[in-house]
Amino acid sequence: MRSTNLSKGNTMEDLTMADLGVLSHALTGYQFSAVYNVLSLGIASMVFTSLFLFVARDRVLPKYRMAVMVSATVTSIAAYHYFRMFDSFSHAYGMNETTAAANAKGIAAAVEAGAAETDPAAIEAGIQAA
Repeated sequence: MRSTNLSKGNTMEDLTMADLGVLSHALTGYQFSAVYNVLSLGIASMVFTSLFLFVARDRVLPKYRMAVMVSATVTSIAAYHYFRMFDSFSHAYGMNETTAAANAKGIAAAVEAGAAETDPAAIEAGIQAA
């Protein structure tokens, strides 16, 4: 287990992003939404393709049924892997206690730098700098 600066007697304000366990490359809201939506679309398309192929297997000629079932199995496995990637992405970049603390630290740094709290570009710059 990694020791943090907090265990050395420092306060929460003294912690760096690395101490909080935040990835060094933070995503903007638009980047997060883009990846989130693409992964969601991938999961939905794989799941519904698998369901369609399982349901439609009796509508194809018998010599092609094995190919349809293999395709359904492959898309089911792909859907599972996309779900795992989605879950990993959500845990890595999603909002939790650690990223909330990092965002609060970044917003506080932007406010201390004289940026208005209502200026999203200045707040984003403060988050990136922190």
